[in-house]
Amino acid sequence: MTVHPIGARVLVRPAPPPRRSTVLDVVEAVPPVPTSGQVVALGRRQTCGRCGAPAPASVVVGDVVLFAPSAGQEVRVGGRDYVLLEAADVLAVIPLAGEDVAE
Repeated sequence: MTVHPIGARVLVRPAPPPRRSTVLDVVEAVPPVPTSGQVVALGRRQTCGRCGAPAPASVVVGDVVLFAPSAGQEVRVGGRDYVLLEAADVLAVIPLAGEDVAE
């Protein structure tokens, strides 16, 4: 099954959560950290907020991105879990090895 996000939405396959090495996890005491995942599909029409004209996408299929854990809607498609985000919910693109990184 293929999913085509509508408008300024991004479909992300979330990365598996990191394994914890402690026996006791106090979830309430740990502040939420951004979650990462790989972009698998983009909405067809990203638009400029001011004029409504088409705007260039800030991510492309295959990018690994960071997003807030509370952002988007979790969906299950074809037995796989995904997160459907608004493009504005993407916090950053994680560069691949060999790409420039802002420090």
